[in-house]
Amino acid sequence: MLLYPRAELERSIAYAFPKIDTIRIESQPTRQAVQVTIRERNTYAQWCDSEGVSGTCYLLDRGGFIFEEIPTTSTSTLLITGGVSESRTNFLRTRVAPEHFADVTTFISELESLGLTVRSFAFQHDEARVYIEPGWELKVALEDDLGIIAFNLAAVLDTHHLRAALDDMLYIDMRFGERVYHKLKSSIADNEAL
Repeated sequence: MLLYPRAELERSIAYAFPKIDTIRIESQPTRQAVQVTIRERNTYAQWCDSEGVSGTCYLLDRGGFIFEEIPTTSTSTLLITGGVSESRTNFLRTRVAPEHFADVTTFISELESLGLTVRSFAFQHDEARVYIEPGWELKVALEDDLGIIAFNLAAVLDTHHLRAALDDMLYIDMRFGERVYHKLKSSIADNEAL
């Protein structure tokens, strides 16, 4: 009979290889074998520190867990910055903004369902900057309900005919409750209130 500390072994292997999402070790006494079943994490986005100081980026899963270092950023993958204490030196096994990350992934999906392509999402303390193709910025407060912000954004884009002007958009600022501000690249005024 084979005896081993299964739970401890599963924990230590998962810790040694952060890319492992789940691991299950089962003994099969009739076959005199041990079966190890591993499920790897799927990449949701890439994460870089907010200043890009380290020059190194990481892959993270849909839960915001940083699991693999990568040498350079890829423009084909969603980029997320910030949301982790800048005092850290090792970012592996860290969760990005755990208090907000689930809401953020839902928010990004809602923006994409509006036909918007999100290039990057930057956590900045209690606010965020969402960079959207073809090169404009959406500013939001993270303590607000992001689902309501997505709903209100759809209304603003359609009601004020801004959807047709997105190629000329510089930013839309939704951090001030019911007040929404926007600025077009071609606009002379500093801010236009809706």
